Amino acid sequence: MNGGSSNNSSSTNSNNNNSVTLVQEDLLCNIISSIQKCLSFDKDGFLDKQKFEKLLPALVNQLENQMGNEESYKNRVDRYLVPCITQLAITINQEMLWKPMNHAVLMKTRNPYANVKLSAIAVIQSLYKRLGERLLILLPESFQFISELLEDSAPEVEKACQDLVKTIEAHLGTEESISSYL
Repeated sequence: MNGGSSNNSSSTNSNNNNSVTLVQEDLLCNIISSIQKCLSFDKDGFLDKQKFEKLLPALVNQLENQMGNEESYKNRVDRYLVPCITQLAITINQEMLWKPMNHAVLMKTRNPYANVKLSAIAVIQSLYKRLGERLLILLPESFQFISELLEDSAPEVEKACQDLVKTIEAHLGTEESISSYL
């Protein structure tokens, strides 16, 4: 009888942990969404260099936060984190601050987990789609990371990086290829 009680207690703890994780995930998504909305409606210059430097590592480090299952992680990144980091770059609108952002995101591509690499690639892809050729000034420092990703052992990372290269090349114009730099 004691063993049954222990299993029941273990099951209850597991359910409580799942509930806590779901609440934490929901809270995190709501916080990221709120930040994105604040950034989207910042027309008065509320976001300055100091606030940017505080938000940047907090948001970029969330790329490595694999709380929950794989599906919830992907959802959190795609629906909340990628748009929020992209909006941070759009709102600050300063090339000198894009450089540390680009570097911080690119450093996440060296994470051992493929899903974190894919998330970092998704952020860079989104930045190029939204900022276009204005982001090309950061391309030289990105070459090494792109080159590494194109040779990644995970085929999905390699494919995502190939898609990123196509997006970048679309902004270069005149059918120019970056493959000679990689």
